Amino acid sequence: MQNIHFLIVGLSHDHIYRVIEHYFPSKIFLISNILIKKSTEQLKNDLESKGINIEIIWIEAFKENTLTQIVKEIGTRVKKLRINFKDQVKIYIGFTGGTNLMAIGAGYSAAILNVEAHYILKENSQIIEFIPSEILKLPKNLKNSKLNFA
Repeated sequence: MQNIHFLIVGLSHDHIYRVIEHYFPSKIFLISNILIKKSTEQLKNDLESKGINIEIIWIEAFKENTLTQIVKEIGTRVKKLRINFKDQVKIYIGFTGGTNLMAIGAGYSAAILNVEAHYILKENSQIIEFIPSEILKLPKNLKNSKLNFA
């Protein structure tokens, strides 16, 4: 079974090492801003030295099309992985790290692709997992639902 993660990269990399420690991924797609190319390439080299298959997805993190870039890049790869590995792949998308736009793009991708996701709490490194299909099960009539949005 392939265990593949899409992780957004910022200046801190602690969350990426936590993912490795917890999930033991066979491959990681690092989604990184081209402006931090040097540190991302150093991270890639370090992770590859640990035997992890790494691919970098370069984006421009501060453009009006950042969300579109991320969703397109993740979507294309997830579809290929599902075709190539069928039921032999477990895919995750991480929301931790990067910019706010990158996190939103990762979250939106997880929702539309129905891919499990995770976020790592900074204060204690706890991993919170999300299953988009469960989150998106909202009542059809929100006005009369028991959900409290106030």
